[in-house]
Amino acid sequence: MRPNLATQELRELFKARKLTYVFHANAIETSLSFISQNALISREAASKNNLPQANQYTDEIDQKHGIYGDLFFNILDHHTIFKAPNVYGPVTFTIPFEQILILLEQTPGAAINITRKNPEKWIDSEADKDKWYSNVQEFESAVFVYEREDACAYQTKFPIPDIVISGLKDGLSLDLVTRIKIEANPELGKLYTDFRYVAEKIGRREQVRKIYARDNCKLECKCRNIEAILKKKYLLPKYKFGEWKDRLGQSLYEDWVIKHSA
Repeated sequence: MRPNLATQELRELFKARKLTYVFHANAIETSLSFISQNALISREAASKNNLPQANQYTDEIDQKHGIYGDLFFNILDHHTIFKAPNVYGPVTFTIPFEQILILLEQTPGAAINITRKNPEKWIDSEADKDKWYSNVQEFESAVFVYEREDACAYQTKFPIPDIVISGLKDGLSLDLVTRIKIEANPELGKLYTDFRYVAEKIGRREQVRKIYARDNCKLECKCRNIEAILKKKYLLPKYKFGEWKDRLGQSLYEDWVIKHSA
């Protein structure tokens, strides 16, 4: 049985390490479903409600381990720390961690856990203690290195933990999200403008206002080099509008993706 971590201890740790936000990155198609529902929802919830979402090869793994109905977050923005396109998708939702903790404390049955490594690397024979951090102190000693007293020095080497939230029946409201950032390599053309266009058709105005293009990356960031995306073919489907293109009957920008997916 996975341990439920203490929200107050997590609150104190994140404050001490000067961590304010957590992040959820996803594909274009799945992110638009979030906007249509005004909430971050699990892949299980999206499937049950027949909502568009990009294919994900870990679905069977998540179902087997009982986490298919959970929400996943990262401690830091992976696009920023790795200076490369996010492997989970080009759309990143930014959420104040304190707001999540308050929600958990107000929701009976809700829980927060942190994985020791990505669940896709879990082994069936592993005990729960080998999959999850047992307590906040164990998580802190494993993930943070104390190189500077006044800052969070984060281990960017693998394995990287996931924050896993369970027990939120209606997902996590986008009202708690402060920004929705989209990777905006110039060669992706209309990706950002078309994403905003669809969001305006299916979402609430106050959420559309949170959408920004991630166009301030420095030159050394691999997202500025189109070859960095082309070399990783698994990234390309995450840039597609997928079923939203059919539902809206619009000519959305997918030519670039289709051309290089062949």
